[in-house]
Amino acid sequence: MDNKTIRSWESLADYISQRSYGEIVRYQEIETVTGERRRTTKYYNAISKAKKLLEEQGKMIVSIEGGDYRIIYPGDYTKEYAGEVKKARNRLKHGKRILDGAPVQDMSEDEQQTYQRVYDFNARLSASFAGSVTEVKRLTGKQHPMETALNQIKMER
Repeated sequence: MDNKTIRSWESLADYISQRSYGEIVRYQEIETVTGERRRTTKYYNAISKAKKLLEEQGKMIVSIEGGDYRIIYPGDYTKEYAGEVKKARNRLKHGKRILDGAPVQDMSEDEQQTYQRVYDFNARLSASFAGSVTEVKRLTGKQHPMETALNQIKMER
């Protein structure tokens, strides 16, 4: 990684951090600040690294139509979190389908043991994931805010 790339994402994060919530950051601005052309690996790497730095600083950007980005409002963080949780849940389900379709009978004994450990871990992880929402509902006697946000996402789609 060269110094220009490091400076470009730090410069981009600094540029965005000085902007207000709800503002649109146009891709032309990103090109100017980073010195990278849109639709190149270096351009998207700079954005990705800047996003991580911004999250640590308490700001977040999301891509919008046309290749631009929007600085989200503080109240939207919960919705973004819920979207990430939904992606994680879907990836967990996909992993389970992979395990379910594995040709276990063609595996060596060592591979079968590894498979069983991974399968058991998946079962525990899935149960923990599902149980956490149920536990919060039981303890608070109301719908969990994450579940409310997930329901909002479902209605928007």
